Amino acid sequence: MSMERQQFMLKSSLFFILLLSFSTLFAVQSKNLYNSCKYCHGYKGEKIYIGKIPAINKIGVNDLITLLKGYKQKSINQYGFGKIMYNQVKNLNNDNIVQVSKYIHSFRDEQVKSK
Repeated sequence: MSMERQQFMLKSSLFFILLLSFSTLFAVQSKNLYNSCKYCHGYKGEKIYIGKIPAINKIGVNDLITLLKGYKQKSINQYGFGKIMYNQVKNLNNDNIVQVSKYIHSFRDEQVKSK
């Protein structure tokens, strides 16, 4: 095998290892961001909380982002839980909000695949 081919294979391998590391880190961080949500919304966003709040895994990504940003700005008080939700999202930055919204939406993707 030529030296150029070996270098190419080494660089390609390193790239894929790096890519895998980032995707694993993203998954772990997303799960950690969602961790406090699971107590009310369920492990996969499937829970209908106190018979009032619909399962969040059925909400689209953009709608989740809008809702979470609204709670953070204290401009939303759906179902009378605005204060609780504000305390849950007050320390999230915009990137965290997008990330956790995509994570929640991934639960819906898992349900579709399992059917």
